[in-house]
Formats: sequence, C-alpha cells, structure tokens
Amino acid sequence: MDSLCIYKYKNLNINKFNISDTDIKYNNNSFYIQGPIFTNYQIINCNDKKYIEINIKESKLSHLKFITLIDALEIKINNYINKNIKTQIITNIQNKKSLKVKFNNSTIFFNSNKEIINNLYSNKISILFKLEFNKLYYSWVAIQILQLN
Repeated sequence: MDSLCIYKYKNLNINKFNISDTDIKYNNNSFYIQGPIFTNYQIINCNDKKYIEINIKESKLSHLKFITLIDALEIKINNYINKNIKTQIITNIQNKKSLKVKFNNSTIFFNSNKEIINNLYSNKISILFKLEFNKLYYSWVAIQILQLN
C-alpha cells in the first residue's frame, strides 16, 4: 500500500509523475497538489455538477509556474495515451486562461481559522487538488479550499 503525500505545485518534478491506465501517481505515491493563492474565481453549476473556475493571472510568477506544470502534465498524459486528452485549461476570447476544477461530495471549505464553512465569501483562496484519471479523461478535483484573509 502506498502512502498519500501532499506536494506544493512548485516542488513537483514532471519526470516523477507515474501514469497508468487508471491513475496518476507522483514518485509512486498517491498525492494531492497544494496550488498557489488565487484571487479571482467563479463557482459554476452545470448539469447537476459543481465546478470552480480559477482565473490564472499570467503576470504572477506562481500562476505561471502552476500553468506550466499543468501543460507539462497534459503533454505527459497525451504521450502516455497516444492521443490528445481534453485540456482542463480554458482560454477565453481575450486570451485569458482559467482552470476548471470539479467539486465532489467530499470537498470541504475552511475559513482562515481552519473552521469548516458552507460557502466561500473571500476572494483569496488556496486549493488542495487531486487528479482523477483514466484512459478516457482526466480532471482536477478540489479536495479542500481554504479561504484566506
């Protein structure tokens, strides 16, 4: 049985991602990714599913590093499955990028005091991500969202 690890996005090495038909691991371990701080997002309800769309600020170095990680990971997935998987990065008409992230039934919201809350009211958040993968799709899932002051 492997251990579950949490890694900051900026400390990940693309060469340590292990892809199989049903899973993505990091250094042969199940893992979560701690993302950068985001200040612009929208919560979306679509087809009875809930998402958070996080706007990427290309002027922020942390966001550039994060989007570069996503791009590299998607290239690695494409090479593994030998076709192009649907990207999770959305580019709008103004060429601004965002990441579409799923909520699941166990997504938890915390306030800055680390108390569980029902809704987000701050515009400054940090997200703990999980990657879901099988040969047909992959997606980013919010496991925990911490709102910051």
